[in-house]
Amino acid sequence: MKILFLFLFLPLLSYSQEGKENFKSEKTGDVYELIIRKPKDFDSTRFYNLIFFTDAGITSGKTILSEPEGVIKNCILIGIGHIGDWHTKRERDFISSDAGGHNDKDFGQASKFFLFMKEELIPFINKKFPKQKCRAFIGHSFGGLLALYMSLRENNLFDYYFAISPSVWANNYELLKIEKKYAETNKSYRSNLFLYSGSLEFLNKVLSSSKEFYNIVNARKYTGITIMHSVVSGVNHYGIVPKIIPGIFKQLK
Repeated sequence: MKILFLFLFLPLLSYSQEGKENFKSEKTGDVYELIIRKPKDFDSTRFYNLIFFTDAGITSGKTILSEPEGVIKNCILIGIGHIGDWHTKRERDFISSDAGGHNDKDFGQASKFFLFMKEELIPFINKKFPKQKCRAFIGHSFGGLLALYMSLRENNLFDYYFAISPSVWANNYELLKIEKKYAETNKSYRSNLFLYSGSLEFLNKVLSSSKEFYNIVNARKYTGITIMHSVVSGVNHYGIVPKIIPGIFKQLK
């Protein structure tokens, strides 16, 4: 039995270093679960890609956290998870209302979540991991919407924004209204934006609204921007995630 136990335990020792902690935000007034995964051979003197992502406890977040060690070896993963009613809290934290869209205490408060990211979480992580190659954000669905919204709020908050199946249609296409206001006073948009939609995402309006955002932003001829929109054949809103995630990590070598 001792020999069997040893063989069962050894694979765990060779896996990444993963830890969880709760983080209280003064900006949103909520507590979030942070899941931080470091490579198994983490070296504090080396530089790593810092990958922030939402929905750490569900769907896309679980997919990111389950990527093999060889895929994420140059990265530190920082997952942000809601505690409790994540359905309601995602609509509160990831949907914006800056251009006058609907909002209440449980909806449309992305501006507060943005400040949590900028003024609380990122400085906290920067102290933990000061040696950084780049800082990237990955979001799926409402999280993808958040990625695009944050890029408009502050272009260089992240070096790369990866928006998978972004819900651009949310709150009566609020994001498009925010971008229109942005364009009135800005000629530059210094961000690297990567949008992904599934070819089967036509009933949920993700495909059409993602294309609309891409086409509008691309037509502005902003300076400093890199923007791409990829349509992945034969996948739906959830099937797209495992198709896209490995490729994102390959970009961040």
